[in-house]
Amino acid sequence: MNITMLDMKQRIRLLINVAIAAVIAFSLAACGGGEDDKKPGRTAEGTMEQPVVLVYGQDFPHTGRFGLNPMSYYLFWGLTPGKIYQVNWSFPAGDYWLSAYLYPQIFTESYINQSSCYLTPGADQNSCLFAANADGQIWMSAGGSLATVVFDVVDTGETGQVDQGTKTVPIELGYPVDSSYSGSVNTASYYHLSGLTSGETYTISLTSSDRASFTVYNDQDYSVYQCGGNGETFNAECDVYAQPSGEVWLEVLDRTDREEYIGSTFLLEIYPQGSVTPDSTAPGPVTSLVGTPLDSAVLLNWVNPADADLAGVYVYYSQVSPPTSVPYWDRIHLPSSETSYVYSGLTPGATYYFGVWAVDTSNNVSPVANVTVVVSGPDEVPPAEVTDLTASPGNMSVSLSWTNPGDADFAGVMVRRSSITNPGVADGDLVGIVATPGNSLLDDGLMNYSAYYYTLFTFDYNGNYSVGAYTAAMPEAGAGDTTPPGVVSGLRAIPSNGQVVLEWVNPGDADFAGVMLRRSTGSAPATSSDGSLVTQLASPGATYTDSSATNGLVFYYSAFTYDGSGNFSAAVSLAVMPGLPGTLDKTLNSTGKLTYDGASNWDEVHAVTTDSQGRILVAGYRNNGTDGDMAVLRYNADGTLDTGFGTGGLAVYDSGNGLDRASDMVVDSSGNIILAGYVRESNGTNADIAVVRFTSGGVLDAGFATGGVFTYGTAALDDYGNAVALDGSGNIVVAAQVAAAGWEDMAVLRLTSAGSLDNTFSGDGVFTHNNAAGGGTYDRGWAVAIDASDRIVVAGNSAATTSSDMVVWRLTSTGVLDNTFSGDGIFVHSGAAGGGNSWADNGQAVLIDSQGRIVVAGESADATGYSDLAVWRLTTAGALDSSFGTGGIVTHAGAAGTNSFEFVYDLLLDANDGVYVAGSGSNGTDYDAVVWAFTSAGVLDTGFGSGGVVVWDSGLGSDYAQALAQDDVGRILVGLRADAGDHFDMGLLRLVP
Repeated sequence: MNITMLDMKQRIRLLINVAIAAVIAFSLAACGGGEDDKKPGRTAEGTMEQPVVLVYGQDFPHTGRFGLNPMSYYLFWGLTPGKIYQVNWSFPAGDYWLSAYLYPQIFTESYINQSSCYLTPGADQNSCLFAANADGQIWMSAGGSLATVVFDVVDTGETGQVDQGTKTVPIELGYPVDSSYSGSVNTASYYHLSGLTSGETYTISLTSSDRASFTVYNDQDYSVYQCGGNGETFNAECDVYAQPSGEVWLEVLDRTDREEYIGSTFLLEIYPQGSVTPDSTAPGPVTSLVGTPLDSAVLLNWVNPADADLAGVYVYYSQVSPPTSVPYWDRIHLPSSETSYVYSGLTPGATYYFGVWAVDTSNNVSPVANVTVVVSGPDEVPPAEVTDLTASPGNMSVSLSWTNPGDADFAGVMVRRSSITNPGVADGDLVGIVATPGNSLLDDGLMNYSAYYYTLFTFDYNGNYSVGAYTAAMPEAGAGDTTPPGVVSGLRAIPSNGQVVLEWVNPGDADFAGVMLRRSTGSAPATSSDGSLVTQLASPGATYTDSSATNGLVFYYSAFTYDGSGNFSAAVSLAVMPGLPGTLDKTLNSTGKLTYDGASNWDEVHAVTTDSQGRILVAGYRNNGTDGDMAVLRYNADGTLDTGFGTGGLAVYDSGNGLDRASDMVVDSSGNIILAGYVRESNGTNADIAVVRFTSGGVLDAGFATGGVFTYGTAALDDYGNAVALDGSGNIVVAAQVAAAGWEDMAVLRLTSAGSLDNTFSGDGVFTHNNAAGGGTYDRGWAVAIDASDRIVVAGNSAATTSSDMVVWRLTSTGVLDNTFSGDGIFVHSGAAGGGNSWADNGQAVLIDSQGRIVVAGESADATGYSDLAVWRLTTAGALDSSFGTGGIVTHAGAAGTNSFEFVYDLLLDANDGVYVAGSGSNGTDYDAVVWAFTSAGVLDTGFGSGGVVVWDSGLGSDYAQALAQDDVGRILVGLRADAGDHFDMGLLRLVP
């Protein structure tokens, strides 16, 4: 809706004044008046739902310093001096409290400088530890929107001092004696630098071990900004000139409000740059200062001067005489965007003298502007009604306009709507609140040819509402324009349990008004009247959640754009099926699964991914009737073969020498498809590592290597390419095993994007390593991942003396072992599942999560000699991550029904670092395809499948889940070797996320 709304701060003040009289009365009643009201610890009810004592504004001077809200003060008394208490606070859902501070004593200085324990803004519940002062007291200030705050003060039974991690007063630093200072981030730390030369420019530099930042101020209450530094890059600096007193004030804080950054270290340094002439010219004064008396309050309005360096205004009042100079402690500091302020909690009938000063960025203060106001008593008279009220119908909209009343305390108009009759002040739907001087409102997103009834209520600053003025209108489509707007683009649907989230991009037509969504369960709605209406969303809306979708049922959605003349575009449609996580998505091939049978017998999937258009790519090999070929299939999102790819949706590479296989696949930024695996040498026996690149159209890329194919071999021996990844420069990195003295070495090859070995990597483009586990026989690299620093992480296994161990190697981008990882670049582990035999532990898949941690999936032998699923998570330094599973490891057995062999083939991480693993498990007769799901903490995600596990059985024999990927809406793609009775087919499942 196009509504002229109150500025957020003005709206808060308006709401505050509506309820201010009741809050003051209730707070006074809660305070009590005698010693009998004092209770040690907490109240008998166990909470302090109202202030024990309301300090400022009631019992002490400076009554108008902040008012009840947005800043209120509380005294917890009757405590034991020196005892440590836990102060808890919470509030109902929907209320929002901005901040709270605990103090060691009564407020005598700026609340920022005296803060001892800061309660996190916006948290529904929070707590701090604090030692009661010598008087048995804890003081608190809390500021924000009007809310029902529940306090709970609990005796911890301990005594002593509490290090809150904050600076209660600024740390004094001298110059040049203390030209550098090392400290740690403690939510907000304050520093006072003295001994500088007046008018000289200094560079202040901050170097941080983590994401800290700093701000430099011109005054000691940290209110006039001078410069600052952003610690995102771990260091920052800015130039600042010293005040005439030779001083500078700084604040250092954790920039991200995340607890893990508190306590990070930093270094502050300061050094001179040269002299400048400080600005000593005061800004012009504020003008047109007006004070409006309200119920126990005063509204101040003024016009700020036009000075370019205006930083804000100071506001202050006295009950003795008009103020002439700015006091330090009790002034209100407002930013330059503010031109009004409400002082509340004042005494009806009393005279107050107000002063307002403009202040610039150099802390120069203008001459004062004064106004004297006698505070009003209770106001129960609402303003007059609006006049000249009109309602103009449009296409799916009604435009309202009116003339505001002239009452001095008129604050705005509340508009309410009903489709039955004129609503009262609390009836119907709230359309909007229009603050003075606004006098119009557009109500859109309505239904044409339906009657709407409107009531407009004027209100004042004391919350009095008028009886209301009435009107009605009926929206209707226009005439003349018959051209619809363009269609939406990028329509996609994200399914989940019982709902579908739809997203799209709106067209750019000047008369575009919105989007209508319709759905059906049979076929996609073809016109704007087909199917059932889901929603009619006015511009600029571009997302909608349909929460009425039934799990397991395929829904067809169509999006129609419309304009202000009621013209609807053609449909843009898609199909989607909501469901429980882990269930088959039946919008794929109507069943959630598909298979492909090649020319004869054996076909397998070893990799699956999607391209930039959401098409599904599966790779592996297919039997040509004689042997196997490298093969890629491309499917449309609905599971139909994309016949524009390769030949009828299939692209193959056949060396002509025997069995060729694609073990892994990646799509580059140009849409080219890169396969890594092996091909047979001309002798038809030995295998060579092969990298093959197809264009996005499914033909061999003649611009890559030799006719689209790169091969690498070590004489007449077997070499296998097992995995492929792209680094940040587009280089192709292959994890492999190469023959060496009758055994195998782990190998990493790096190719340029043109398909030749990159000689800047390990000298010749090839890195090899053996004997990682000390057995001296074989080392194999089964999987590869590239981290954010282009370091290469390879997972695999290595022969130990009597067993096989899981190994992770990390190489620098230049192709040498990274000795910052696990001390020597190699992490070795065995016995994850508690047993051991000749193939005890093996890493089959590896990925890097959002925090740079290394996740490895594979197998480990248990105490019975069977292999279990195993997942290891390592820190970036190459140690087991104790926050994952048990000591950094997760194991699982018996997924398919019997505690026998589990095999692992691939790994997937979701956006929340959840872990999905693909493999197979024994059912006692054969093997079933299995997908496991774990949370980022390393426990089974019981919301996925059956207790965190999905099992699929063709019923024809053994099935293996050998590849995993996630499409652009989060659905999980599972590549299969699917048993077809007497052979295997390439298969694919799609699961609801």
